[in-house]
Amino acid sequence: MRRVLLIAACVLPGLAWAQEDDRDYLTAFLEDTLSDAGRQVVVTGFAGALSSQATIEKLTIADDKGVWITLNGVVLDWSRSALLSGELNVSELSAAEIILDRLPETDASAMPETEASGFSLPELPVSISIDRVAAGVIELGPEVLGQAVTGTLDASVQLVGGEGTAKLGLIRTGDGPKGEITLDASYSNLTHELGLALVAKEDAKGIVVTLLGIPGAPASALTVTGQGPVEDYAADILLATDGAERLKGSVTVRGEEGGYRLLADVAGDLAPLLAPDQLDFFGTDVALNLDAVRSAAGRITLDQFNLATRSLKLSGKAEIAADGLPESVNVTGTLADPDGTPVLLPFQDDTRVGRADFRLKTLPGDADSWSGEVVVEGLDRPDLKVARMTLDGSGRIGRTPAGNSLDGTLGFEAVGIAPTDIGLAEAVGREISGSVRMQLLEGSGALQLSGIQLEGAGLSGTGAAKIEGLEDAFLATGNLAVDATDFARFSRLAGRKL
Repeated sequence: MRRVLLIAACVLPGLAWAQEDDRDYLTAFLEDTLSDAGRQVVVTGFAGALSSQATIEKLTIADDKGVWITLNGVVLDWSRSALLSGELNVSELSAAEIILDRLPETDASAMPETEASGFSLPELPVSISIDRVAAGVIELGPEVLGQAVTGTLDASVQLVGGEGTAKLGLIRTGDGPKGEITLDASYSNLTHELGLALVAKEDAKGIVVTLLGIPGAPASALTVTGQGPVEDYAADILLATDGAERLKGSVTVRGEEGGYRLLADVAGDLAPLLAPDQLDFFGTDVALNLDAVRSAAGRITLDQFNLATRSLKLSGKAEIAADGLPESVNVTGTLADPDGTPVLLPFQDDTRVGRADFRLKTLPGDADSWSGEVVVEGLDRPDLKVARMTLDGSGRIGRTPAGNSLDGTLGFEAVGIAPTDIGLAEAVGREISGSVRMQLLEGSGALQLSGIQLEGAGLSGTGAAKIEGLEDAFLATGNLAVDATDFARFSRLAGRKL
C-alpha cells in the first residue's frame, strides 16, 4: 500500500503533460512498476490520474499459481495542489470489495537478509495524511484462516516529520460468529514514544479458538496496551474467554548498550482452554518468566528462563553467539505429577511417564563442550512399557570451515522392556544398552551415526547409519550386524523358524 502511495505522490505529478486518453500508457506504467518476479499486477479501468479522484475498476495480483487477491472499485480521492507544498493529503483510499482467495506463494530463499536495527518511521520528502482507508467488503477464502470470512475495514494513517499515527477497525460481518479488531497506535522518531492499544475479540466458535482447537470454542478477547519510549517499553497483556481472565502479565523491551533486554512475566489459569486429558499436565496455574538480552552485535544472553505448570518445571540460562551457535548452556527440567501418579503427556497418543529428569549444560571454561542426561521412569504406551530409560552423552559444538557442527558420544540403557508385540519382545529381551557416535553438520541436513554398539541378554550388535532429510523426508540408511547365542529368538519376528 505504501508503495502505491509513493508512486502516486512522486510520479503522477511528473506526468502532467499526459492527457486523460493516455490511460493505456499510465496503466502499463502502474503494472510494470508494481509487478515483480513472482508477482503479476493487472490494472483494469484506470481513470482520472490527473484529477483529484483516480479510480480503478479492478486490480488483481497473481503469483505462479494464479490470482490470489482482487480489488474492485478502487478510489483515490486526493489533493493535487497540496502536493506542491510537500503534502500528500488523501481524503479517501478505498475499495468497494477486496477478495483474498488465499495467501500468496513466497520463496524464502529469495527474501533479503536483514540485520537488527533501531526502529524508526521513514522520513519521506512529503507528509502523508490519509483520512480514510476503507473496504466496503473484505472476503477471505477458507484457505486463509480455515473458514470463509466476510468483513469491513475502516482506518486512517498520518505520517509527518517522523511522527505517525494509525487507527484501524476490522469488523467481521456475515452469517458467522461476529468479531472485531481495533488498533490505535502512534510513534515519534524524536521522542521514541510508542503508544499501542490493540483489542481483538470474537464470539463463540470464532476463528482463533477454532484454529487452536480450544474445547467448546468459547468467546475470546485479547487486549495489548502500552505507552512509553521504546528504549523502556512495557506492554500489558490480557487474554479472556467467556468474560473471565485466563492469562495476564506484562512484556517489557528495554534498550541496553545498543541492544535490548526482553522481560516477560505472564501467568494464569489455562484450564478452561485445555482438553480434559491435558488438565493434569498443565493444571490451573501456568507461569512464564523470561529475562534475555540481545546485544547490538546479535549475541543473545538468556539470564533467566522459568516455565512452570502442574507437572513440568523447566529453567535455565544460556548464551548464544550472533551466528546461532550456543556457547554456554545450563538447562534443567523435571516432569512429575505432584501426587506421584503417572503423567499423561499432552499432544501424544495415550503416553504416560512416571517421572522424567532432563539436564543439558556446557563445561565452565570450555565453551565448545556439552554434556547432558535424560532419565525416564515408567514409560507406558499402548504398544510398549519400559521401566527405566537413560540417555547420557557429551561432545562438542564448534565452528568449521563448512559451517557449525555438533558431535558427541551417546550412551543409552533401557531396563524392563515390555512391548505388546510378542515377536519384538522375544527378539529384544528385557534389557538393552549401548553407545553411538553422532555428528551433525549445519546445512547438510544429515545426521551421521557411527560406532553403534548394542548389548543385551544373549545378543550384541555393531553398525552405522545415516539419517537424511531431517526437516522433511527423514530417510534412514545403514547397516547393523548382530551376534546372538540363539537366533530362534528372532523366529516370530521374521515369520519363519530360525
